[in-house]
Amino acid sequence: MNRVSAILLGVLGGAGLGLLLAPRSGPETRARLRRSWDDLQGQTQERLNQGRMRVTELIRSGQERLDETTRRTTGAIAPETEPPAGGI
Repeated sequence: MNRVSAILLGVLGGAGLGLLLAPRSGPETRARLRRSWDDLQGQTQERLNQGRMRVTELIRSGQERLDETTRRTTGAIAPETEPPAGGI
C-alpha cells in the first residue's frame, strides 16, 4: 500500500470513528465532514503537485545526463579527419 492510499484510509477510518464516538447534529456533522474533505483534497492536490515537480526534475536530470553521455561518446568514436599514416 502506498503512502497516499494509507493516508486516505486513515482519514476515512478516523472520520468514521469520529462519527461513531462523538455524534453531533446532522448539519454540524455534515459541515465538519465537508471541511475535512476539503482539507484532504487540498493536501492531496499539494502532494500531487510536489510529485509532478519531482518527476519533471528527474526527467530533466536524466535528459541532461543522456545528452552529456551522447556528447562524450560521439567525441570518442568520431571518425578521423585525416587518413592514417602509411595510407591504406
